[in-house]
Amino acid sequence: GIIILLASVAAGFFIRGKLTGRLPIPSFKRITFQRGTALYARFTPDFQSVVYSARWGGKPAELFVQRLASPDARSLGVVGQYISIAGTAGGDVAVTVVTPHRWPSVESTLRQLPLEGGTPRDLLKDIDGADCDRSGTRFAIVRNVNDRQRLEYPVGHVLLETKGLERIQCPRISPDGGRIAFIYVPIMNDTAGDVCIIDSA
Repeated sequence: GIIILLASVAAGFFIRGKLTGRLPIPSFKRITFQRGTALYARFTPDFQSVVYSARWGGKPAELFVQRLASPDARSLGVVGQYISIAGTAGGDVAVTVVTPHRWPSVESTLRQLPLEGGTPRDLLKDIDGADCDRSGTRFAIVRNVNDRQRLEYPVGHVLLETKGLERIQCPRISPDGGRIAFIYVPIMNDTAGDVCIIDSA
């Protein structure tokens, strides 16, 4: 879990350097000291904080925000079986939350909430992954439809649909919004996949 957060910090500084034309030497800083599993992490737009989801001490997944200069994380009050972060923009964070719903079925919801905390706002149901653009208003989503998955960007515009047991994971919008990167897994529950790119047009 610690490795994931450290790698996210390093990747964030690399991306920031690419945007400004300078490539700084990567630096690493440990920001979590709990036992458990860190799931996803994203920088806030000012690169001064990290939003991450984690399962600490055998508890369900929870969403946290933490200043890089502080050893303490603050819970944002979002709990679920699994939480992936769809991005941060402005003063908000968007997350996909998976919760048990009449087990063994699950319910997955794309939600948005203020980084300062507050009541989450449900945006979409049956979403298996998402990313938001820099404005925080347009999303690339993986939608579950009749045992298939659709990659949409923006919401409602289908770029790709699976035909069998394939899975689409971790969509990411390019900085200019012209392309979507994602992981394509040919067999459900397989751990091997390919990083692919598709034109948003």
